[in-house]
Amino acid sequence: MSRVAIIKLTYLYYKSDSMYASIKTRLARQSPEASAKVYLPEDSCKMVGDLVDLVHSVGQPRLRYRATLYHVYHHALHNRLRQAKDLMMKTHMSQLVHHMNNIDNQIMYNRALTQTGLAAFRLGKIQEAHDLLVDIQNNQKHKELLA
Repeated sequence: MSRVAIIKLTYLYYKSDSMYASIKTRLARQSPEASAKVYLPEDSCKMVGDLVDLVHSVGQPRLRYRATLYHVYHHALHNRLRQAKDLMMKTHMSQLVHHMNNIDNQIMYNRALTQTGLAAFRLGKIQEAHDLLVDIQNNQKHKELLA
């Protein structure tokens, strides 16, 4: 069950609600029948939150970390900086990620951290954005860190 939730999260976490709305509008213009066949969530934030809760209740630790990172990324994508940062701090992700053997989770951590920094920048919190992004920028392996 948690693997199914992770698969769904993999397809949901990186898309914003405005993207879903534009896809829905474009499909409705092209063909009303086609738009009825495609499932697009009305509130991706709620759906991502529900899927993350499901993974946390029944998933393995590695999947729980990944689900949390998806949730952080999704919050940051929607400019909910406080929720994204609180979730990172509450779960102690910065300490845990360095002890993980799973490179995919380390890459996802770097992506979530970068998206959180970009959210701070979009909100005009330049110093906070700098503080979040400085570790990624100072490393000479930008491309490897973000894959």
